[in-house]
Amino acid sequence: MRMPVVLVRVPRGRRERMVRWLRGLPGVVSVGSDAVESPVAVACPSGAGCVIPNDPGFGYQWYLLNASGTVEPPGAEMPIDGADVDGPQAWSRTRGSAAVRIAVVDTGIDAAHPDLAGKVVAAANFTASDTTQDLSGHGTHVAGIAAASFDNGIGIAGMAPNARLMDVKVLAVDQDGKTAGDCADVADGIVWATDHGANVVNLSLGSSGRCLALELAVRYAVSHGALVVAAAGNEGSTSRFYPAAFSDVLSVAATTNRDQLAGFSNRGASWVDVAAPGDGIVSTVPTFDNGTGAVGYGYLSGTSMAAPVVSGIAALIWGQMPAQTARQDVESRIIATAQPSTGTGIDFRYGRVDACAAVTADPLLCAAPAAPAPSPAPPAPAPPPVAQPAPIATAPRLYAVPGTYTGPLARGAGQLRLLVGDGGDALVRLQGTVRVRCDKRALRRVRIGALSTTDFGRVRHGGTFRLRTGRVTSLLGRPRIEFAGRFNVQRRHASGTLRVTGQIRGIGRCDSRVIRWNARAVSSRG
Repeated sequence: MRMPVVLVRVPRGRRERMVRWLRGLPGVVSVGSDAVESPVAVACPSGAGCVIPNDPGFGYQWYLLNASGTVEPPGAEMPIDGADVDGPQAWSRTRGSAAVRIAVVDTGIDAAHPDLAGKVVAAANFTASDTTQDLSGHGTHVAGIAAASFDNGIGIAGMAPNARLMDVKVLAVDQDGKTAGDCADVADGIVWATDHGANVVNLSLGSSGRCLALELAVRYAVSHGALVVAAAGNEGSTSRFYPAAFSDVLSVAATTNRDQLAGFSNRGASWVDVAAPGDGIVSTVPTFDNGTGAVGYGYLSGTSMAAPVVSGIAALIWGQMPAQTARQDVESRIIATAQPSTGTGIDFRYGRVDACAAVTADPLLCAAPAAPAPSPAPPAPAPPPVAQPAPIATAPRLYAVPGTYTGPLARGAGQLRLLVGDGGDALVRLQGTVRVRCDKRALRRVRIGALSTTDFGRVRHGGTFRLRTGRVTSLLGRPRIEFAGRFNVQRRHASGTLRVTGQIRGIGRCDSRVIRWNARAVSSRG
């Protein structure tokens, strides 16, 4: 059935004249503006200090303020007070900082969207897609929730409107119209985001399969001071979902405007940390045709939408913490100020997040949520109004046994340690100490450590690989590693060659020459 609706595009400044003319035509039942507009002014709660933006779509963002005048999502039940995260109360104290970066590791971001213009400060594409555009729409929606522009008179407001975004495309739409990606590509994107200054890494994606390469990339991000936030998944299950279930990740379930766990949300206090609104969330979508079926703005549901609410809160309070311990302090603040909503201690460990309480570190200064009702039986799992978070493939390819390999470098050059990702699909890390001979016959021992997007080398059929990278952590200037070898799956053994070149100031060019190496798996998965 085709809806009897016609979309008419009107030049700027002529909308009202066109509306009057169309209403006078015979057979026209109704004419309205095709834009997100709040029909009723949204007011701050009585006695609460808060800031209401002039964005016309703010009245639809119940998850930020569920107050008088808020328009509830289509088909939603009557809301209850306190189901939101008190965004306006938090904004009266801070809207974040442009120095804070949120990496949206997803399907891409429509950086030309009016509500995201000027927000994307770095971008990279790790997919095989020949376009960087967000054809899915998922990543653009996530980005808007986290950091859409504030008080600009259009669209919506993001949780941390002053924060900046990093567009890390690791998922793409395939020939069948499905959105998916590979574990190695996601791991690649996390490491790239970390190396390029991400403070918060948002992962609205995942799989029921555990992937070592992804786990190592998360560890790398955390060890370099980034907070990793991930969606708990939409299977309505207690089964663990990765990367959310990794211990280093702040995992997020989804709640409704009744402040209850959404039926589609995964759950389990043993591995899900907090909850955030994720049902009927309006946000930005691409300004061109995309997989959401909407253009400009639209509703989506899922833990994918809950995660960027938490990432946005993290960005809001990041600047309050000492730089050396910001990640730990931000995570601790979010957890400590989470509200004890229905499901706390059963479906998720700490509670439903609250932006105002996180910003002030004092929940008493914010609007108090309604007392939680007794926890009902978990609702029957039901699919959300949109697709599940894009899956990441974890099917093993045993060209190399995944795990940690160690062994000596020839000529007493030191020790080698390398890690192989899940299924043997990627070389993740190279560490060691080598001796190099420089100009003027000087000898130096140089410690090397390489882990970045340029270091991810596919293990080919037969177990062979070749790695060439210009990114090395060492004292060498203009360093380069050439690393090659072969894995023996049956013996859980690897061997090959290594060469390191570069320059040392005052000494000149240095070269390790070809060094042979052998390594055995000291820990493995598979």
